Amino acid sequence: MLRFHINSLTLSALFVAGTAALSYAQDNATPKLPSFEEAKSRIKKTGAHEYELGSIKFNSETREISFPASINMSEGALEYALVHVNGKTHESLLKTQIKGFDLNVVMLLCRFEPHIAELTAVLKEVRPELQAEAAKPLVKPGANHLKATVQWKDEKGAHALTIQQMVINLTTGKPLTAPHFTYNGSQLFEGHFEADSEGSYIALYVDFLALINSVELGNVDDKRWIVNTAVTPPVDTPVTVVFSPSEVSAKPPTKE
Repeated sequence: MLRFHINSLTLSALFVAGTAALSYAQDNATPKLPSFEEAKSRIKKTGAHEYELGSIKFNSETREISFPASINMSEGALEYALVHVNGKTHESLLKTQIKGFDLNVVMLLCRFEPHIAELTAVLKEVRPELQAEAAKPLVKPGANHLKATVQWKDEKGAHALTIQQMVINLTTGKPLTAPHFTYNGSQLFEGHFEADSEGSYIALYVDFLALINSVELGNVDDKRWIVNTAVTPPVDTPVTVVFSPSEVSAKPPTKE
């Protein structure tokens, strides 16, 4: 039986960061707003600790999460590392068809905790409500940190790179060095889950509406990030994105 590991903070996070999602319906019909219970009913057990929610696979013991995506850009300027196929594909390294709401549910079930303190720390001005949210302690320090790896196969064999390795910082001319990404959980606006409304899943430039953000030094600059063409496979290459708990506990720098 799947143990969901939901405490009061996680339930609160579900309400704040995921009680409703806007679908990508292309007609004028009222979109269905999924709930945690609806998502939970679609989870399938596939092994001792393995489960699936749609095309998202996860392990309740290791907390590893994986899902299909594809290379969206092999060169050019970036603001995002991962978006929905109907999202901001003109500035994203990767694209996927999974729903942001489903990914948020799986992350919560795998005991990742959304937190925004690492994002507010880089801003010169922060709204009072965001300051209050950032001041709340994590139940488990570091539970908002994750490692994001991209895996694929070609004629040369199997490959695996972190997203940091696939993005160049124009200021340094080198790949990103931040020790982890931070899970901030997106926001609700007028009943819509903004990660789905915008299709924004992993942002390189600070975006509170995305599910996850880079904590790279300089992440307030939207003109600093480009694809690392030397290591990135061709556009449309199928890949698997893997999230896992960060192996690094060090805090990244906050401001330049």
